[in-house]
Amino acid sequence: MSETARLYSTGWLVHSEVLDRLKGIQLMAFDVDGTLTDGKIGFVGTERALFFNTKDGHGIRCIRDAGIEVAFVTANRSTAVENRAKSLKVLYRLLGREDKKAALEELGIPWSQIAYMGDDMNDVACMKAAAVSIAPADAHRAARAIASYVTELPGGNGAAREVCDMILSAKGFGVYMDDTQGAIWRKQP
Repeated sequence: MSETARLYSTGWLVHSEVLDRLKGIQLMAFDVDGTLTDGKIGFVGTERALFFNTKDGHGIRCIRDAGIEVAFVTANRSTAVENRAKSLKVLYRLLGREDKKAALEELGIPWSQIAYMGDDMNDVACMKAAAVSIAPADAHRAARAIASYVTELPGGNGAAREVCDMILSAKGFGVYMDDTQGAIWRKQP
């Protein structure tokens, strides 16, 4: 059996099923390293440097503006993650948390209303609990195996934007042309 067939039989849903589940999502939780970044870490002096994709950031702003809460859940404590979360006005910043599932449970939001995107073995517990679990294309096979959906794009390179666009579509938003703002997401009539 090919890896794709094996993965499909253990976790992946048909795209329409994923969209149906996304309709009920109230919180989109993202792992950071390898999901919102490409997984590379650099240092500027002693400060940890991470690079985030602006398209992913715009998608996060769009779902937040549409009423979907956002959480960053990571064991990482770097100021780069905190600054990125602040710049995107992410409400839930669960940084320095080794037990990501316990961190999300502290919020009191039912798992049936949470979508979770992660890329590695330490994300599997959250992915199993979430109503929709998503893995970037380049995620570890353990994450891909149990994901409801695997993105076409890799982590840190548009994967989060792909998910944000899916959420907006599932929630009844469409892209419209606006004379002052260009193309915008707006609730379909």
